[in-house]
Amino acid sequence: MAAEIYLLEVSVCVLIFYVLYLALFKRTTFFIVNRFYLLSGLVLSFAIPLLTIPKNKVAQPLLSAGFLSGPLDLSDHAYGDAGAILSETATIPYFLIVQAVYSIGLAFMAVRFVRSLHRMHTVKKHAKRLEDDAFQIYETRMLRPFTFLQMIFLPSRKINRYVLEHEKVHARQWHTIDVLLAEIVIALLWFNPFAYWYKKAIQQQHEYLADACTLRMGANIAQYLRLMLHQLTTENYGATISQFYSTSIKNRITMITKKRSTLARAGVYLAALPVCALLLFAFADRDPKGDTQALSEGTETVIIIDPGHGGTDVGAHHALGLTEKALTLALAKHIQAAASEKGVKVVLTRSGDETLALQERTALAGKVSAKLFISLHINNNDADASMDGIECTVSENNVHARASKEFANVLLNQLQTISGIAVNGVKASDFYVLKNNSIPAIAVELGFLSNTADYAFISNDRNQKDLAEKIVAAATHYLK
Repeated sequence: MAAEIYLLEVSVCVLIFYVLYLALFKRTTFFIVNRFYLLSGLVLSFAIPLLTIPKNKVAQPLLSAGFLSGPLDLSDHAYGDAGAILSETATIPYFLIVQAVYSIGLAFMAVRFVRSLHRMHTVKKHAKRLEDDAFQIYETRMLRPFTFLQMIFLPSRKINRYVLEHEKVHARQWHTIDVLLAEIVIALLWFNPFAYWYKKAIQQQHEYLADACTLRMGANIAQYLRLMLHQLTTENYGATISQFYSTSIKNRITMITKKRSTLARAGVYLAALPVCALLLFAFADRDPKGDTQALSEGTETVIIIDPGHGGTDVGAHHALGLTEKALTLALAKHIQAAASEKGVKVVLTRSGDETLALQERTALAGKVSAKLFISLHINNNDADASMDGIECTVSENNVHARASKEFANVLLNQLQTISGIAVNGVKASDFYVLKNNSIPAIAVELGFLSNTADYAFISNDRNQKDLAEKIVAAATHYLK
């Protein structure tokens, strides 16, 4: 759901920029500034959720999107029986439904957009080109004049020269580019009604600009206003067209006759700065190290170690009797001992051989104000005994996906210094304890019980202590 969360964050940003425009800027006569503000608002709406900002203390973002690469591979993971795995991924169909609905809407809007462009091409193809040194002017069978890019389309009947000057302003200032950008945003955010209103606000500023420029070029204001009042209806020639005759005539007349806004009023635009800061705080991704407090601050640092399985859930098991649940618990206690020597508090999700629900494991993070969640597991693959090595798993749908991957890489770099076992890379998977954690969370899979060399390594107490020390070293290095 990372992409969906990103689009929701973008939608909220668009809404806030639009509401600010309605509240403070819409009634000003700074038309150029308003145009710049509205266009900047669209760009910032898409950029802010992608930015990364440093942060020194724990703060949960309202929504955060993290994107990871890597194959989803369930075959090599021993996280209990098939029923347990299915229970963790039961929400996937809902994600697929959301994605399917969004894709259908996006496809519809894309077709609509292309048809609009095709219609413009058809109009141009059947139009008669008129001579003009500066502009591409075409005579058409349309009843109303309109502009698309640098092309001005006029009806075959004679039109008022002020109308032509108005359309030339649209062409000269490339207003169509703004509208095309707004159309792309509408296609991407078709579910957000504010995107449509945002586009109308941009077009309204275009009309104000064209009116103001036409009047500055010598148009008689009384004649110009009479010309506008003669127009009672309008026709829609496509989503990407700027039209002189529009349903906003009343607003245009109001702006033409309105007293110019003073320079002192321009200070109201400073209100956009705290709004941008608020959106950055709410939606920009945190620096991975910003998700946790530094050890140097002197506060207690808590790490959760989750020994996989337990109780009736044995996990992977070896023919000689060793089980995953026993090995992960032994390693967890080694980690707890090693961490205490570094001044780091380790909280175990289980300290004995008990059955523990997945929800209980993830809920612990909030209760103890932990900074990291490390779930310990051991792989098994009876079909291919050659598979070996340690690897880490993260969830791209965890709210701290980027931080989780960052820590996984730090840990793997530490483990590379251990001899006797291979160290692989980072995989992405939506296991419950990873996806539903409120803090950076990783699963460490400490080799394969089905591999002779890995089994010999992981069952050795000295090697378990080495692994524990490396895990603690990686955590302290990452958190400092």
